[in-house]
Amino acid sequence: MSDKSVTAWCSWCFQKTSHNLLQRNYVRRNVYQCGICLNHTVICRHCDAAARDHDSWSDEKCAKCDRTIPEWGSKPVPKEGRCSWCFKNTAHHLIQANSVRRDAYECIECHRRTLLCSTCNAAFARGHASWDDGTCIVCDKTVKSWDDVDGFEKNTKKEGWCSWCFHNTTHVLEQVNDVRRNVYSCGTCLGRTLLCDTCKSAFTRGGPGWDDGDCEHCTGGVRDWVAFRRRSIVSSPSPMVERCSSKK
Repeated sequence: MSDKSVTAWCSWCFQKTSHNLLQRNYVRRNVYQCGICLNHTVICRHCDAAARDHDSWSDEKCAKCDRTIPEWGSKPVPKEGRCSWCFKNTAHHLIQANSVRRDAYECIECHRRTLLCSTCNAAFARGHASWDDGTCIVCDKTVKSWDDVDGFEKNTKKEGWCSWCFHNTTHVLEQVNDVRRNVYSCGTCLGRTLLCDTCKSAFTRGGPGWDDGDCEHCTGGVRDWVAFRRRSIVSSPSPMVERCSSKK
């Protein structure tokens, strides 16, 4: 499979199409791009069909070999259920069948990764790039019930200043933790954020393997959020530039 293009069934769009070579590799499999859906693909390790290639990993098998579909020419049958991302009762398309772990789905409303809740086995829990929630947001008691729309808005979204982009904005709950702080994502810059250990109102920065304890205000990096934001808009193209210079 070293040609510049190959014809194969695609595990993304489930159509037989031409896949153009994007990256030639000598240790791992070559990376292609489907000519119809434009997603990245690799050749299945068990047949000549195209498996899906992701940002940080590649599927070992194509959709047929991993039993996502019974035969080429068919598509996965969606499941109905409540989504822990968008809170809607909607369909979830099967995107990866697993023999040991739970099958992975995609909500057709919010297009986020979902998995059947391991407790109620009816609603869908949230899936992430490197981990998956075990239970839905009702079974983990983030929200009292699926009728509690106000509770969903209150418990999954918080307002506060962001230590990444210095906006007073909405932070969306990404991960619920019993011992450590819950993890959020900033609605403006999409950075990983957590509630400040000191003020409990602004949000601190986080990253792979680390999370700041205090926000920029509590560490002294920013004396006044509003004044700092106003000055940065007028005098600096980047709030981070001004923050760094103010510490000198």
